[in-house]
Amino acid sequence: MLLEVRDLEVRYGGIRAVKGVSLEVGEGELVCLIGANGAGKTSTLKAICRLLPSQAQAVRYAGEDIARALMSEPRLLLLDEPSMGLAPMMVAKIFEIVRDIARRGVTILLVEQNALLALQAASRGYVMESGAITLSGPAQALLADPRVKEAYLGEGAS
Repeated sequence: MLLEVRDLEVRYGGIRAVKGVSLEVGEGELVCLIGANGAGKTSTLKAICRLLPSQAQAVRYAGEDIARALMSEPRLLLLDEPSMGLAPMMVAKIFEIVRDIARRGVTILLVEQNALLALQAASRGYVMESGAITLSGPAQALLADPRVKEAYLGEGAS
């Protein structure tokens, strides 16, 4: 695994915003983390980058515990809501660029509210609700899951 997160917790005062989140991103994968506004996605990403104080059993990059590093040719790209506030034409372009970066072999963890586009681009995904991972699996399976369809894709459960 290029990125491994085990039992990540983030608190804002007495409030647990991220509750024992565990996720993995393998070399060359595009993995998405989706959920509604306020689910804890950005807090998770900030904690992984050590921009927020957190507790975790492990946060490892390429098998090593991680701080923060900038690289000119990254192996891992963490993206937080790249489509937020953009016109639909620009959103399509952003996702085209994200897919192109992934095809070049860069591993990506994509945090995104636009569940449909994120899951269409990703190979695997995690669904976050109220600070916890509630579903995970292949992106195509999540796209077909009635719970995901109803909650994030605007489709009634079938």
